[in-house]
Amino acid sequence: MSKAMRRTATVVLCGTILAATGCTTTETYLTNRINRDGSVERFVEIKTTPPSSSHQFVLPLDSLWTITRTIEQVPSGDSARVLRAVRIYPDSETINREYAEWDETNSQAIRKVSFEKRFRWFITFYRFTKTVEHKRPARQTFDELLSEEELNIVLLPISVSKELFSGVDSLKYNAMKKNILDLFEESHLSYFVEIFIDELTTLFEAEGADSALITTIKEKEEVLIAVAEEAIQNDEMDLGLLDQFDSERAAGYGHIIDTALENTEDFIEKWGHLSVPFIETGSYTLMVVMPGRVKSSNGYLMPSGEVAWQVLYNCPVTGKTTFYAESYRHNLWALIITATIVILLIVTGVSKRIRHTNLPLF
Repeated sequence: MSKAMRRTATVVLCGTILAATGCTTTETYLTNRINRDGSVERFVEIKTTPPSSSHQFVLPLDSLWTITRTIEQVPSGDSARVLRAVRIYPDSETINREYAEWDETNSQAIRKVSFEKRFRWFITFYRFTKTVEHKRPARQTFDELLSEEELNIVLLPISVSKELFSGVDSLKYNAMKKNILDLFEESHLSYFVEIFIDELTTLFEAEGADSALITTIKEKEEVLIAVAEEAIQNDEMDLGLLDQFDSERAAGYGHIIDTALENTEDFIEKWGHLSVPFIETGSYTLMVVMPGRVKSSNGYLMPSGEVAWQVLYNCPVTGKTTFYAESYRHNLWALIITATIVILLIVTGVSKRIRHTNLPLF
């Protein structure tokens, strides 16, 4: 097995595991407080243990943010480096412009937020929406990878999902958790094998290889995935993937195989490690505080009134993921004005009737 292939296999198969089991723990919270005038207060809190570790985040914290940094003790008893930042945006479009500038070079997804307000005389309705369009060239959407119930559990704040996994229905939810993690592992593996096969096919076509050979290469995708899965189950680092290309290497195509491996490795380095559900590192908690009372959402309503979701940084999925929350607020002033008008109309009507009944007979 070549050094390039060994490095690639290590990154593909162990990158997310290292993120999940490493010594560094990072808890990240992004809270959006929506005001009735359309302005948005954004609060960031990042807790990193141990304090000497570095962290990643999903926003550029520039001079427009008010930032504080402290060392605090977390419930586990360990010390953590805590960053808190706050900024007020005049509207959602300002946030989107910032996203557009930053996403162009730094992000693996295109993100947009919107805040809509619908006025009715007695009630005003509000809706917050955030969409994440994944830029990874993957072949599955979240809906194709997971069932609706599984996706709902993945999007739960980790503090909430932990309660499910240790609660009265723990057997049910832990079985679902295992299935979800198995699906993600299989998706991660097949995703990078697909990238390797695509690279290999492109290079063979550029070399002018026989179409039958290219067809054979494409047909090896499922074989490679099966071989790699068996090696993982047996805790083998040497996956034996190159053994599947002995005939092509013997035919003089070894340089193409090595180039495809190097390109795949570069791709992995570019896009970073993939996220694993139910782990703080590799995800962040998105929360929104809506005006009035929450009416509906696809998130989790926290006891303190926020709607919350767990958002994975990097997933081998394509398509859009939408987070939304709707609320309503009674217009007290409209009730007062309406009641006042009704009372005035009643009083006026009664006064007219009284004057009419007191007119002289002749």
